[in-house]
Amino acid sequence: MDFDIVVVGAGPAGSATARELSRKGARVSLLEEHDTVGSPVHCAGLVTPRMMKLAEAPAGLVLNQVKGAHIHSPTGRTLTLGGDRVRALVIDRAGLDRALAGQAQECGATLVLGTRVVGLERMDGRVRLHIQRDGNSSQLDTPLVVGADGIRSVVAGWERPPRPPNAAALMGADVEVSGLDEEFVHVYLGSDVAPGWFAWLIPVDRTHARVGVGTTQPGQKLGGLLSTLLSTKEELRGARIQRVQGGLIPLTPSRQLYSDNALLVGDAAGQVKPTSGGGLHLLMVGARLCAGAALNALTKGDPSRRVLRGYQSAWDSVMGFEMAREWVLRRLLLTLTLRELDAIMDTLHRAEFRRLVSHYGDIDLQSELFTRLLGSALVKGSLFRLPVSLRPKLARLALECGLCTLKEGVGALLRGRRFNGV
Repeated sequence: MDFDIVVVGAGPAGSATARELSRKGARVSLLEEHDTVGSPVHCAGLVTPRMMKLAEAPAGLVLNQVKGAHIHSPTGRTLTLGGDRVRALVIDRAGLDRALAGQAQECGATLVLGTRVVGLERMDGRVRLHIQRDGNSSQLDTPLVVGADGIRSVVAGWERPPRPPNAAALMGADVEVSGLDEEFVHVYLGSDVAPGWFAWLIPVDRTHARVGVGTTQPGQKLGGLLSTLLSTKEELRGARIQRVQGGLIPLTPSRQLYSDNALLVGDAAGQVKPTSGGGLHLLMVGARLCAGAALNALTKGDPSRRVLRGYQSAWDSVMGFEMAREWVLRRLLLTLTLRELDAIMDTLHRAEFRRLVSHYGDIDLQSELFTRLLGSALVKGSLFRLPVSLRPKLARLALECGLCTLKEGVGALLRGRRFNGV
């Protein structure tokens, strides 16, 4: 068949993009290297109702509702946040992938499984994809290709020198364990369980959970870190592993989301939160923006970078400010000593800060809470109750947030759009 667009990768980013494109009448081929959609799973599946709405996901995918989180410091302190209302949903993660791929097919996309793209070249203003399927090699020509093929994207590396991925390595497990509180997740900080990252426990029900560890430090043995987590945390005493999975999460956004005849979305584009590694909300936003740019190029009959760069502008306008401030927060977190971390947790126990967390806490859009907490600490003098070593870090943080706000304001004016920064 002759396709207008080929989407490489039938994960949530690729399938959502293919759905939006097909819904508007584009002829789309959706290529997936695995024999089944949704396997293997590389995500813990903790999402918000906002993401479910963007994904148009069926309600039957929801397995549990979470109201809050217990944050555990390396020294034994625990900070409990939320608890007053539903904050997040635990979903059937593989089921989400299958649902999105099914939606794309219902809208007219052609899903081809067990098909791997091994190379691309540009010929006469079109893209030729070299593909392998069932041990056979073939070619597929198209005016436009969308790379939704993950952190080691073939499409992203097509015209750019590949970079060693700046990534967090993760290992997760489904476990059976008794006595879980279904309404609270647990987050464990500290280099003993997750150097440069964090560990987690996400309850699916009272006797099943998803647990995991992550690290940004090369050479760490994830299996050993996972064993430490299971053997040292009271909530996981007696846990029995049912399944283990792992993967990488990109921590650096793509330098450019577009080139002639090509767009990137999802992990291939680095559309991942710097603070937590979560990406489902971001990639759903990216999928709609990517599809819009692709449809605009098809309408104009011009899939050149001159036309496709509108995708970059749209992404920067919608999510650039949020991503920039989350990067500022991540850089701070990486510099904290144990004493400074405990001091911050003690401060957040105070009533005025707990109220801010309750009102503004949002796992999709974290930066507003972060800036409001910082602003409140500065205005009310809480900054001066913190360790002396922490004060210049927070002062620099405030300065960098201000610069982010200024940069976004200038960018918004240049784009001719209303500025909504905080």
